[in-house]
Amino acid sequence: MIKIKTGFSGVISTGSYENEKPFFEIEEEISNAIENCFVSSDDFIKVRQQQLAAICYNAFKDHERRSIVARINKEREDIRFYTAANGQQYPSVTSIINWDADFFIPPHELAQYASKGKIVHKQCEVFIKTGEWKDPMKIPECYPDLVILKKGNLKLSLENYNFQDFLKKYPIDFASTETSVYNNILMYAGTQDSKGKFKEQEKPVKDVIYGKVTLFDIKTTGTLDKNKGFKQLTAYAHCEGNEDVEQLCLIHLNASNESGYAKPAIETDVNKFWPLFQKDREDFKKRFGI
Repeated sequence: MIKIKTGFSGVISTGSYENEKPFFEIEEEISNAIENCFVSSDDFIKVRQQQLAAICYNAFKDHERRSIVARINKEREDIRFYTAANGQQYPSVTSIINWDADFFIPPHELAQYASKGKIVHKQCEVFIKTGEWKDPMKIPECYPDLVILKKGNLKLSLENYNFQDFLKKYPIDFASTETSVYNNILMYAGTQDSKGKFKEQEKPVKDVIYGKVTLFDIKTTGTLDKNKGFKQLTAYAHCEGNEDVEQLCLIHLNASNESGYAKPAIETDVNKFWPLFQKDREDFKKRFGI
């Protein structure tokens, strides 16, 4: 009878003055019958030790990722994670792009802008699914964000965002809306607004390309940041299930426009902004270790 025992330990930084020191160990007994099947017991033991050590190491890395996520959640409420099918936590696309932005805006004001965007997005989602533009007071999911807006110092308005008229001028055949997508290679995830195609019209609208599978993202900011918007969309386009995407489109609902919307911003090269997002992903990993 042979006993093979191996383990792995390491130090994980969980704060300025805190560390974890998890230890993982495996012990395995090999019967004489199995041992005699091998020409060299020493070679078998060496290979098996390496295999068991790899199991311990992977267990440590999984624990390390969970600890890092817990630390980030404690330090930064603005960074969100998705749980992938493999059980691991992936940072969101918007967190990767925006983690080092808007430091000059107080957190309580950032929360108000975020709530306004979430409410309008939810109204658009309901409209896509039902054809009805609902008052956010009648959408239960909007209640927490309505409270934030009501109590907030900015008194942000939800008026004059005209998604209905946008779709009259630029009709879209939506295939899906509010879908979570994952990239298991770079380990990130997100929720894309919608996917579909512009509907062909008798009088085609200038600058709109019809018949192509398109990822759409709705923006409610005063000024449209195309660079960030297209980085976000190209990140979604490189997730599993979006191999058919042919173009990207930013729908800018702009309350300052008399119409309540602006001309859609379209990018036909889904890879143009991919290197920029890859750089953001690399910077995020260097900063947070995940």
